[in-house]
Amino acid sequence: MPTEDTRPNENTELVEDTEYALGRHDGEYDRLITQARQLAPLTRRVFTAAGIEAGMRVLDVGCGVGDVSALLAELVGPTGQVVGVDLDADAVRVATERNAGLDHVAFVTGDAREVNSEPFDAVAGRFVLMYTADPTDTLRSLRSLVCPGGIVVFHEWIARPTAGLAAADQPALARLQALLADTFARSGAHLEIGAELHDRMAAAGLVPDPNPIVEFAVHHGGPEESWRRWADIGRSVLPRMVAYGLIDLDEANHLLDVELRQQLTGSSFAPLSPLMVGQWARAPR
Repeated sequence: MPTEDTRPNENTELVEDTEYALGRHDGEYDRLITQARQLAPLTRRVFTAAGIEAGMRVLDVGCGVGDVSALLAELVGPTGQVVGVDLDADAVRVATERNAGLDHVAFVTGDAREVNSEPFDAVAGRFVLMYTADPTDTLRSLRSLVCPGGIVVFHEWIARPTAGLAAADQPALARLQALLADTFARSGAHLEIGAELHDRMAAAGLVPDPNPIVEFAVHHGGPEESWRRWADIGRSVLPRMVAYGLIDLDEANHLLDVELRQQLTGSSFAPLSPLMVGQWARAPR
């Protein structure tokens, strides 16, 4: 089990990042757990292709409620070790409770860029770099946490190009996606980070693989489930949408609970996710 060597460095000043538009509360944690079930096969392919394997010691950056850490724990097995780090103490508490049976996984509250530790074999994350103020600087900091030849791998997205495709003949979904994109953009999030990963990794002094994995996730599971997925993310972002003046509360509730529900439950339409990109790199030897 990890001990004090994975504590955040108290002498390092916190990096100011974007406003986290999704919020930190029980409803959002439940949404993340549901999302993780859908994305697990994609993320597993990315991590496996990157070279994460049995016996490795891996840092999960922005671990949230622990789903990516659990996936990494499966890949490294009981002879490996996973340390999940997140700024959200409540999420770390939930992650610790949900993974209590895994002796080779531990969770730490703090900023992964400030961890005091022996070098890791790999650093991994999903939907994390998009929320950092400067992803290249973040990658540069994380590079220092891996051993020579170690792996840095992230599963991120490209948001904007898929909006029209995913919302074909679905005006309520199209409007929600536009509101989400505007909200994330105003918060400072990097909506196109997936397309930037290769170049940013190279700029951070890493050696990126030239063949990333690029996939869509299709929201199967029935119209009602499709509506709930989109409505849940809308509700998580709703306070920030309203705060930014993009929509008022009554109008947003009608969009999510009436318009979106009628359109998504009234057809067999299966919305696509944003375009997912898995990119990995090696630290110089």
